[in-house]
Amino acid sequence: MAQSTEKVLTEELQAAISMLDAATSEGALKYGTKTSARKQKGFKRADYEKLLAYLELHVGKHRYARTLLTWLKATRLVGLRPSEWEHASLGQSAGVPILTIRNAKATNGRGNGEERSLDLRNLSPDELHELTEMIDMLEGYRGDLDFETLQTKIGDYMKYATRNCFGKRKQYPTLYSMRHQFSANAKMSGSTKAEVAAMMGHGSDATAGVHYARKVSGDSAVKVAPIEAEVKRVRPRSKAFTPRPKQPPG
Repeated sequence: MAQSTEKVLTEELQAAISMLDAATSEGALKYGTKTSARKQKGFKRADYEKLLAYLELHVGKHRYARTLLTWLKATRLVGLRPSEWEHASLGQSAGVPILTIRNAKATNGRGNGEERSLDLRNLSPDELHELTEMIDMLEGYRGDLDFETLQTKIGDYMKYATRNCFGKRKQYPTLYSMRHQFSANAKMSGSTKAEVAAMMGHGSDATAGVHYARKVSGDSAVKVAPIEAEVKRVRPRSKAFTPRPKQPPG
């Protein structure tokens, strides 16, 4: 009976997403109809807080509202790729709380080693609790759903929730948008390019500048820090900006 109910809820969710997608793209061909055209890079605080309020309102009503709420809060703190949560773990090093992450793009020199670690000592007790809650929540799901299936379900639910929360607009945040916002926040916080790269698991210090949200999109300070040895492993590839010479008038 429970499986039958879950199947019906899944079918209803997919149908709702399809209807919302059709309504969103109607009359807006100039913006592109591909899924990527509707993905929002950053996730500014106003949108973030509005979505959190929507999710809190629907905890107990929507199956994955609490899960997505926990996922978003944790990712805003540490900037993981969605898939990297599968092998993330909390521990300590010399009495300092540490989050260890298996880098998702460690092949062909794209990542900064197989793993990266984040120093969590500057997080508040409440913020540390949000990370603990995320790790515990994922562990609790392991007996029922494999991680890939869970990530897909959460991504689908976020698609549904953002359409209902924000109404019709050109672009919507995704699970990955929180990582973009972390990058912007880290740049705004004064981290060097190498430090941003180390925190995000990039092998080169140019990746975050080329492919991720810019410093101007930052809206809050990042409290976590990279490990110094991992910062030193980052390859310096970014180029300093050289302004074009001014042309004489006339």
